[in-house]
Amino acid sequence: MMWKIAMDLAVAVAAYLAAWRLQTSEITASTPAPGSALLIVVALQIAGALVLRAYQAAPIVAVLRRFTVGASLGAIAGGLLLILVHGRQSVAATTLAADALLLIIGGLLWRSAHAVFRLTRARPVSTGPTPEGMSPVGGRRSLLLGIGDLMRYRSLVRNLVLRDLKLKYRGSALGFAWSLLNPIVMVAVYTIAFTYLLQIHQPGFVLHLMLGLLAWTFFANSAMMSTGAIVDSGGLLKSVYFPRSILPLSTVLFNLTQYLLTLVVFLPIMFVFYRVVPSAPMVAFPFVLLLQVLFTVGVAFTLAALTAIYRDVRHLTEIALTVLFWMTPIVYAITKLPDQARLVISLSPMTPFVTAYQAMFYDRVWPDAWTLTVAVLYATAMPLIGATLFFSLEERFAEQI
Repeated sequence: MMWKIAMDLAVAVAAYLAAWRLQTSEITASTPAPGSALLIVVALQIAGALVLRAYQAAPIVAVLRRFTVGASLGAIAGGLLLILVHGRQSVAATTLAADALLLIIGGLLWRSAHAVFRLTRARPVSTGPTPEGMSPVGGRRSLLLGIGDLMRYRSLVRNLVLRDLKLKYRGSALGFAWSLLNPIVMVAVYTIAFTYLLQIHQPGFVLHLMLGLLAWTFFANSAMMSTGAIVDSGGLLKSVYFPRSILPLSTVLFNLTQYLLTLVVFLPIMFVFYRVVPSAPMVAFPFVLLLQVLFTVGVAFTLAALTAIYRDVRHLTEIALTVLFWMTPIVYAITKLPDQARLVISLSPMTPFVTAYQAMFYDRVWPDAWTLTVAVLYATAMPLIGATLFFSLEERFAEQI
C-alpha cells in the first residue's frame, strides 16, 4: 500500500508543478509560486484517494473509479481551503483543473501499466478442452495471449470491417461513392453558411472547421459504436469463441476507413479551392493520425467493456461527447480563448489531435511541442487503460449480456 501512495505523491507533485508552469504569464503574475499551495492540494488529493479506499485490494474498475473521484474531490477541497486561508488569488481555478486532470491521467496510467504487467503474467484457466489454437472460454486469459489472438484473427477483423462497409451501402445506387460525395457537399454547405450567411471573414475558415470536424467525426462515431460492440453481439459471443477485443477494434477500423475515404476527396479540394501549397509539416500527418487511432482504440476498449457491465455508460457517452465537442477547438481557434480557459481546453482529449491537423494543413507549421506531448500522452495512456479494463472484465461479458 505504501508504495502506491508514494507513486501517487510523485505524480501529484509533478502534475501540480506542470499545471503551474503551463499557466499563461498573466495568470502566473497574479498567483504566488507553488509553495504551501502545492502541499495543501497534494495532501488533500492523496487524502481523498485514501478516504475512498483507492489503495485497498479491489477489482481494477473499482480502483480506477475510486482514485478518479478521490483525486477530483481532493483538488476541489484544496482550492476551497486555499481561498479561505490565502484569498482568491492564491491559486487559479484553471491550474487546479489542469492539475486534477494531469494527476488522474498519471494515476490511471501507472495503475493500468501495473495491471497490464500482472495480466501478462496471468495464466489461462482452463475449463475444459478447447480446439487447437483457441483460448478457453472461461477463466482469465493472459493479456499477451489476448494480443496474440488479435494477430491470429486479423483476417476476421478485416472481414468485419468489409462487412460493415458493405452493409452501410447495400442497396444504394452509388455505393461507396457516397463516402466521396459527402465531403464535397459539406464543404459547399459550410462555405455558403459561414461565408455568406454568417459572414465570417476569417480566411479559410471552412478549411479550419473541416479539419477539426472530420477528425472529430471519426472519434465520436467510433466511441458511440463501441458502446454497443459487446452488448449488441450477445448471441455471437455465446455461440462461438473468438477474441472479444476484435469487436471494438473493428468499429474503430471501420470508422477509420470512412475517415480516410473522406480525406481522399477533401484533401484535393483543400489544395485546389483554398490554394493550399503543400509544405513539409504535412508529412507529420500519418504520425498524428496513428496517435489518434491508438487513443481512439483505447477509448473504444474502455467504453465497450464498461457498457457490457453498466448499461448507463452508453447514455453517458452521448452526453459526454456533446460536452467534449465544445471543449475541442473545432468551431473556434484555441488562440482566441481567454487565458484562463486556454490551458484547460488544451488538455481536452481531442484537442491535441485537432490542433495538430490545423497546424499542419491550415497554418502549415509543425505542431508545437506541447501539442505533441499531450497527444503522445493520451495515445499511450488510453490503450493501456482500455486494455486493462477490457481484459479484466472480459470473463464477465457472457453472463452480463
